[in-house]
Amino acid sequence: MKYLLLKRLIMLVPTAIFVALISFSIIYFSPGDTAQLILRDKNPIGLPDDALVEEYERILGLDKPFPQLFSQWLKGAAVGDFGNSFKTGLPVTQEFRHRFLYTVKLVFLATCVYIFLGLLLGTLSAIYKDSIIDQFVRGFAAFNLSVPSFWLALFFLWLFSMKLKIFPAYGYQGFISLILPGFVMGLGRSSTLARLTRTCILEALDSPYVATARGIGLSETAILIKHVLKNILLPIVTLIGMNSISLLGGSVIIENIFGLPGVGSYLVQAINLKDFPIISGFIFIFGIIIVLINLLVDFSYVIIDPRVRYDENAYK
Repeated sequence: MKYLLLKRLIMLVPTAIFVALISFSIIYFSPGDTAQLILRDKNPIGLPDDALVEEYERILGLDKPFPQLFSQWLKGAAVGDFGNSFKTGLPVTQEFRHRFLYTVKLVFLATCVYIFLGLLLGTLSAIYKDSIIDQFVRGFAAFNLSVPSFWLALFFLWLFSMKLKIFPAYGYQGFISLILPGFVMGLGRSSTLARLTRTCILEALDSPYVATARGIGLSETAILIKHVLKNILLPIVTLIGMNSISLLGGSVIIENIFGLPGVGSYLVQAINLKDFPIISGFIFIFGIIIVLINLLVDFSYVIIDPRVRYDENAYK
């Protein structure tokens, strides 16, 4: 186990570097001049002259070639220094810490929503197979999967904020501002979990150990809770891990629609200004987080099912 853990941690670094290099390259070679974009953002009235743009490029260090620019950033990233934002001048780590808490709260709330709805709907659909409940859940899952998350966000924003005035329409005003976007994000991913839960439960109910449990007189509820749900946790945990990763990416759209001061909305602003330190630093950190989530999911298998074992000799 320790060799697998060591290998995964070692692979974490090149993976994050590769992702940072790709993002850095895309932003660097994309159309638009960083110095000009930032100067226009600071002073929207009028266009900055060429001399001012060149001087600002020199101040920001953008007059250097791409290999030198990226290598300097990479050396700093190796010691946890991702540079300063071109726009604000603040350290990237400070900008990330300030906004990451909002994103974590949003993703955690969305995760709770889709786990609860997915397991509930999937279980009900399996228990009442071919009934009207099953048909409703399957129809809801198919419809929910076909609806884009941004459309769902705009619809709920219009209904619960503009018409019913239950939740704030825009900005962060405490935990209540996270409920609606968290529900939207969670609802969109509950369908995949519901369909997987239904399939796994139906397969488990046809297994020999369930027939044995019924033969010794256990109730259907006891069989479902003590045996079936316990034995279908592996694929469900895998899907939860994948959904948690996709929620980090999905937060970019949702945070912008609801005006939340999280990492996603700030990253979009940085992309519009070609703010290299912010974009590369945030994506580098996100890459590490994603690898750690996958690592956590892999090692949770051993806890959930003791029969799962990793061959340590393969990693020596």
